[in-house]
Parts: sequence; structure tokens; C-alpha cells
Amino acid sequence: MRWLTVPLLGVALLLGWTDGRGRLESAAIDHLAALHGRPAPDDILIVAIDEPSLAALGRWPWRRTVHAALLDRLGQSGVRGVGLDVILSEPDTEHPQDDALLAEAMRGSVPVVLPLIMTVGPGGLPRPAEPVPLLAEAAKALGHIHVELDADGVARSVFLKEGTPGRWWSHFSLALLGIAGQAPPEASLPGQRRPGNDASGAGWQRDHWTQIPYAGPPGHFQRVSYVDVLEGRVPPQVLRGKLVLVGATAVGLGDAYPTPMASHDALMPGVEVSANVADALRQGLSLRRAEPWENALLAVLVTGLLLAGVRRLSPRQGLCLVAAAMAGTAGLAWLALRLGGVQVSPLPVFGALALAYALSSWRRLEAARHQEALRREQEAVWRFISHDMRAPQAAILALVQRWRASGAAPDGELLGRVEAHARRSLTLADDHVQLARARSGGMKQPLDLRDVLADAVDQQWALAEARRIRLTCELPEGEALVQGDRTLLVRALVNLLGNAVRFSPDGGSVRCSLALHAGAWWMRVSDDGPGVPAELRPRLFQPFAQALSVDDEARRATADQAATGTGLGLVFVRTVAERHGGWADLDEGQRSDAGPGASFFIRLPRG
Repeated sequence: MRWLTVPLLGVALLLGWTDGRGRLESAAIDHLAALHGRPAPDDILIVAIDEPSLAALGRWPWRRTVHAALLDRLGQSGVRGVGLDVILSEPDTEHPQDDALLAEAMRGSVPVVLPLIMTVGPGGLPRPAEPVPLLAEAAKALGHIHVELDADGVARSVFLKEGTPGRWWSHFSLALLGIAGQAPPEASLPGQRRPGNDASGAGWQRDHWTQIPYAGPPGHFQRVSYVDVLEGRVPPQVLRGKLVLVGATAVGLGDAYPTPMASHDALMPGVEVSANVADALRQGLSLRRAEPWENALLAVLVTGLLLAGVRRLSPRQGLCLVAAAMAGTAGLAWLALRLGGVQVSPLPVFGALALAYALSSWRRLEAARHQEALRREQEAVWRFISHDMRAPQAAILALVQRWRASGAAPDGELLGRVEAHARRSLTLADDHVQLARARSGGMKQPLDLRDVLADAVDQQWALAEARRIRLTCELPEGEALVQGDRTLLVRALVNLLGNAVRFSPDGGSVRCSLALHAGAWWMRVSDDGPGVPAELRPRLFQPFAQALSVDDEARRATADQAATGTGLGLVFVRTVAERHGGWADLDEGQRSDAGPGASFFIRLPRG
């Protein structure tokens, strides 16, 4: 699993860095935003150009004297300011006097903001479509009413400032707050500064790009019907002191948008979008998309924690951990939105977590399949050893012991040779079993290598004492922790110590040591024997290789053939080391032919 960690963290980094503008990511952020509502303010009121108003006053557009009468009614009710979200960029040619009457109403006791939009002029250059000059002069302020649509058509943001070089207009909602004395200072306006502006400086420019902190779904803000206000059916106390936005809410007028709080079946009128922006600005609420590095950092941290935990858990526990990590990520994204106004997308983390769990599960399945194959191989080896090796050799030993007990043994030397060969066969069978177990990896758990060395030395102490060989061991004072199988590691060291004792002269010495070097534990076993001949070193760790030179005929000729071993001891040692993520070999310091003795080491990663 460790070799998967770096690639998986890289994938998490990539997913987080490239996230933030896709439709799935936006949808996930929208679902979180829908949980982050707030009460509608009491002093912002929408006067809706709705279906009942259209039915009562006739088809759109209405005469401008109608809007003048509405402004008069609102002024008499004591409203603080009016945002008249009605495009008035062309003069009324059928009723030219209406413009003057509307301008006169706008100069009355209530300040009014009128909207403007961007259009394309001659030569394809953008230009503002302002209200007719008479009305623009009568208005207290002008504001643009543009709403930004993302790639999925959802209205999530606005630019608080737009315009042409040298001339800027505030957003309609910001202009309304300005005439009411409630606008934030220019220096503290939220939003990203001048993103994507025309480098030539000749086009339409935009500044302070901010995500809209919607208060709720469509209809969340207080509404009254245009015709009800016009005809006096709305009590003055409902209007007094309010910021009023007048705009279309009727479906047929088409001024409506899908928002994070709404769907295509419940669109939000543009006038209510402006109400949301005004409320957020007044309360100092800001919203922004998380930067790529922020999404990437979250994805890497959560994925790293998952990888650290899943290695130590069962598949079921790992699945529960993934589910908990996903829920925790969603909770963090919600907290970032609620407390910091930062829109973090959880989807990159979800994708990285799902991939990490899938690959870790695949790795577990591969390991389980490998373990099952080794288990079957071991069972086959055990059956072979039990029926074809152990049984006849055990019978030979039983017969030899019976002959000796009866006192009728015809040739003690011959029986000694038979016994030696039988014992060597049994040892060979046992070595095969242990080698198969070593190849399966064993059961790993935390253990102290000092205890392993001490156990191995104890097992070889009697053999060393019988030949007056001094057996010493140097151990560190602190713990030497690794993840491993104690039985396999003890037997590997017993093999090295047994070889050292066997090849050392009587009265010699065998030394073992344990030390930490370069982040790994090194276990060394050295002896005073004849050393390893140069021609045998390349095949020293191959099955059935013997540490005897071709000139060592005297040892080959001895009756005690068991002294030469089975040829599987060093194979077992290296197999155990490899299965524990380490290595075993002839010590580099002893590879020259100068001087007697041999030294072997086992290197294991620090646990």
C-alpha cells in the first residue's frame, strides 16, 4: 500500500487544483449554499410587477405616468429609497409628455435609482444604454443590472463595478444602498479585483467580482403587488422606512434566473437577485470560491489521513472510515461557507477518497489472492513432506533406536551414518516448511528486535558451549521496534548463528550485534571461521548452496554430513528479510579475501 501513497496524493492534488468550475462541483457547492440561508430583512421590500398587476393595468410596457404615480405614492408613504428596475433607455414617442411627468416625480421627496445595461455600439464596441437624458438627470443615481451566469446557466455572481475606461457604474443594489446612506466604503468592497478585463482598455471593464450570498429561495424577500401599492391597498406603515425595489416578477416578462437556491422550475426574478446583493453588502457578508491551492490542500490532507488509517483497518472498517471522511469533508465545506464565506467543493476529496479506497481494496484482494496461493503451495509442500519424506525418515530413526536399545546393532558406525542422514532429511523437510511459511510473510506485529536476538542466542548457547565457543551479543539500550513475525525472525537469526558456530574453530568466538543506521536496524553475525570462498559468493543465497570450497575435501569426507547443513538456511534468511521489507547478505566489510571469518547482516526498516 505504501507505493500507492504518493500517486494517490498526486491525484488528490490534481483533482483539488483543477476543481471549482465544473457543473458537478458547482452543483455540490449549490447544495451546501442551500443549507446556508438567513432570514429576510424587514426593511427591504419588493414591489412586484406581477400577473395581477398586468391583468389590472394592461400589457407591458405601461405608460410612464403609471410609474410616476407609483413614485408619488411611495414618496407619500415615507420610503427611504426606490430602485426602479425598469429599462427607460428610449424616449416615449407616443406620449412625449410622460417622460417629463416621470422626471418630476423622481425629483420629489424620494430618491430613485434607475438601471442601465451594456449594449454593442458601432464597430462592435460596447457602450452603456443609459436612461433618456431627462430621466437620467432626475435620478439620484444609475446602476447596472447585469447578473453573471456560469457555464451551467446559474446566476451565482455579480460585478459591483462596471463601465468603460474613465467611467464606472455601481451595481444597481450598491447604488440603491448609496442613495439611502447604507453603502459600504469603496475601500472595503468585497470581490475579486478586475478579473478578465480587456487588456486594450477599450472594452467594457468590470471590477469587484463577488459571489452572491443568497438569503433564501425565490419569494424569500417580502413582496407586495405593484397594483396594490398604486391603488392604496398597502398600508403606509408597511412601506415607511423601507428600501423599495420595483421590478418584474411575472413569468411572462422573462427577467428571472436559476440560482443556487432555485431550480429551473422556481426561477428568481432579477429584482430579487438585486435585493439579495443589497442585503449581503449591507450586512458585510461576502462569498468567494476557494482558491485552487485551498481545494488541493484539503484534498491532500484528507486523502493522506485516510491512507494512514486504512492500512491498519479491516475492509469494513476502511469503508466506514471513507464514509466518515466524506461526511467530515462535507461538514468542513459547510463550516468554511458559514464561518468564512469560502465555497469549498467537496467533490475532489470525494473522488480522491473513492479512488484511494478502490485501489487499497484492490491491493488487499491481490494480497489475499497471493496469500491463498501461498497457502495452497504450503499445503502441497506439507502433504509432500508428511507422506514422502517425514514418514520414512522417522521410521529409519525408530529402527535405529530399536537396534541400539536391543544391543544387537551389527555396526555402530554404519547406524550412526544412517541416523545422521535421517536427521538431515528431517531437517531438510522442516526447512522446506519454514521456507514456505517465510514466503507467505507470516503474521506481522510490533516487536522488539532485542528480544529476537536474545531468543536466538539462547537457542544456540548450548551448541556453542559444547565447542567452547564464546558467544557475545551487543544490544542498544532503547527499544528496537519493527513490524514483523517473531518466529520467522528468530529462526533466521538462529540459522546465521548456527552457521557461525558450525564453521568456527573450537575455542573461537561468534559475535552478534544490533544497531540503528540510516533509519534501519542492522543485525550482524560474525565468526572466526575460514570465511566464504570467492567462487561461492555469487550463489551463496541460492537453494542448496553450501559455504564450502572445492578444496574443502576433508570436511566433505567426514562422516557427519549433517555438519554441512541442508543448503536452505541462507535462502530462508534472505526470504524472511525481504518479506519484512529488508535485505540480508554477506557483510560488505567482509567481502575481501584478507583474513579469516565471515560476517552476515539482516537489515530491517524501522517500525
